[in-house]
Amino acid sequence: MVSEKYMKPIVDSLIRRIYGEPEHTIHEFPIGYGRTDIVYIFEGEPYVVSVELKVNNWKRGVQQALRNLVFSKYSYLALQWKKKRRINIDFLRKYGIGLIAVNGDAQVVLKPKPSSFFNLYRREIMKMLRGKIE
Repeated sequence: MVSEKYMKPIVDSLIRRIYGEPEHTIHEFPIGYGRTDIVYIFEGEPYVVSVELKVNNWKRGVQQALRNLVFSKYSYLALQWKKKRRINIDFLRKYGIGLIAVNGDAQVVLKPKPSSFFNLYRREIMKMLRGKIE
């Protein structure tokens, strides 16, 4: 059985190929009553990319990816992809959540849309995140 720990470096490599080298990468970032598996902070523009990793419970992963839209410009759900899975792609598309399939390597199945909330509160969000890093 593949674990989220196994998926992390595979997904990390994909995110870095897509977005470049982040200034900060935070694993198990505490947010609200939960944790986000991986958070990437890019200072140039600035913006944040978050990723939820799931081996099985994709519905829980969708809930977490939705939560991440509050502080991320782009939110992804990364799933173990052994066979075609029944996932509501239309729901992900509607809310702008990206989907990554992990099966030995990682590939983007659905590109995320920028979070309008992040765009409205970018300055405050980046200040809060920088405070958590220091």
